Amino acid sequence: MQQQVTPQPLVSVIIPVFNDPLGLEQSLSALDNQTSRVPFEVIVVDNDSIPRIAIPFKQFPELTIHGFICNTPGSYAARNHGLKHARGQIIAFLDADCIPARNWLTEGVSVIEKEKYAAMIGGDVVFKKPALPTAVSRYQCALGFQQQNNIQLKGFGATANLWVPRKAEQSIGPFREDLLSGGDREWCARGFTKGFPIKFAPNLIVTTLPRTRLRSAVRQARRVAGGRMQLKNKTSDYFHEEAVKKGYQKESLKKRLARIWTLDYSVSEKIAILLNAAIIWAAGQLEIIRIVLGGKPERR
Repeated sequence: MQQQVTPQPLVSVIIPVFNDPLGLEQSLSALDNQTSRVPFEVIVVDNDSIPRIAIPFKQFPELTIHGFICNTPGSYAARNHGLKHARGQIIAFLDADCIPARNWLTEGVSVIEKEKYAAMIGGDVVFKKPALPTAVSRYQCALGFQQQNNIQLKGFGATANLWVPRKAEQSIGPFREDLLSGGDREWCARGFTKGFPIKFAPNLIVTTLPRTRLRSAVRQARRVAGGRMQLKNKTSDYFHEEAVKKGYQKESLKKRLARIWTLDYSVSEKIAILLNAAIIWAAGQLEIIRIVLGGKPERR
């Protein structure tokens, strides 16, 4: 893939992408419209998309974009591939379907510097309401992305919006490529044991659309459940086991359904949301059973 040769960047933004050219284009557009010209590079890693992602280099001539292909399945393998080529002193992980706020680069660098390059930083991930909401999208918006809760109570931040000093990344080591979900939990837990706590930055914001179709939400639930099973079965000695276990603390289904019932929707809309919530929850439980019986984890 084409590469643009540029001066030394301060920040390396790593974006894995799998079958989402439109999301990637929107993310790149948001990076092109940042309020600050902090020297940065964008490393796009196509994770074996079909067809291959055509990175729009010419559409963003002001951006420093490097494109690579990673044939190993999984976003964590793609991030590892990107890390091998990153030149910045700060690593910013961003998902291809996430849109960073205009001050994202400025805010991220500011928080990292405030923490004296001694902490991992998780920014907020906010669901943007779709133009045509569905019961599934309403359910996901009601739950929220849970980034603040995950960081402050469970000790990990999703790589949809995660900033780390390069020295922290080098100390922590690569993501586990055998994990197709939950790798950010394991990686942040390992970072904690290396002396790099994770902190929440409320003004470091990206937005993303919730799932709108039940089929897509079910796939997501299966993937997340599979990742948790892999973590439970393959914990290693080089990171603190309790830090990973905290990631399993979840709101009970009963509490979740009760909270949904308090939402400002009609009775019929609430019932539709609850039915979808139950189906999504059941899909996750069935995936656990499937993996216990020898099935392979869901990738998508």
